[in-house]
Amino acid sequence: MKIIDYLVQVTNLPSDLLEASQNTKSELYRTYRVYKLLIDSKLLWKVWLLDEYEQVWLEVNFINCEGKPEFHTVSLDKGTYQEIGFDSYTALSSLE
Repeated sequence: MKIIDYLVQVTNLPSDLLEASQNTKSELYRTYRVYKLLIDSKLLWKVWLLDEYEQVWLEVNFINCEGKPEFHTVSLDKGTYQEIGFDSYTALSSLE
C-alpha cells in the first residue's frame, strides 16, 4: 500500500487514444471511450493503484447507455491529468 495525498483530474487524451477515436474497430477504442468519460465528467478520482513504475491507475465503474454495469481499470499517461491536493489515503502499490 502507498499513501497518496492527491486526487486526479483527467484533462487530456493521450495521442494513441486520439488516433483510436477515429476508428471504432481499433482495439483501443473502448479505452478511448472510458478516458473520454473521465475527461468529460470533470470529476476528481482517487488513485486505485500506483504501480512499481509510479504509473497511476484508476478504477472506473459505471452504468452504460444500455443500462448495464461496466467495470474498468485505466492506466493514465503522464501529462494527461492534474494532481489536486487532498487528504491522505491509501492506494494499492501492487496487485499481489
